[in-house]
Amino acid sequence: MTEDVFTVEILVPVVGTEEYETGETNEDGSLVLATRPCVTHERREVDLGKESMDKFLEALKPFLAVSREPQPIPAQGRKRKSKASA
Repeated sequence: MTEDVFTVEILVPVVGTEEYETGETNEDGSLVLATRPCVTHERREVDLGKESMDKFLEALKPFLAVSREPQPIPAQGRKRKSKASA
């Protein structure tokens, strides 16, 4: 550990595309797929000295001013396999 160096973890937004079902069907009965833009996040770490850390925090101020606490991710219930009828 170097003195006055801080390891900072950041989530970097990454713009990509995702496929989704449109709700329509093709002539063969398969579902129609389309793409749309989406944002995912890449987890990164950076080591910052005191001066760089101060600059980083200063640059974040306008975004932090309008930020909010993240919403909790809904818990997913356990999926059960359906039983075959006798």
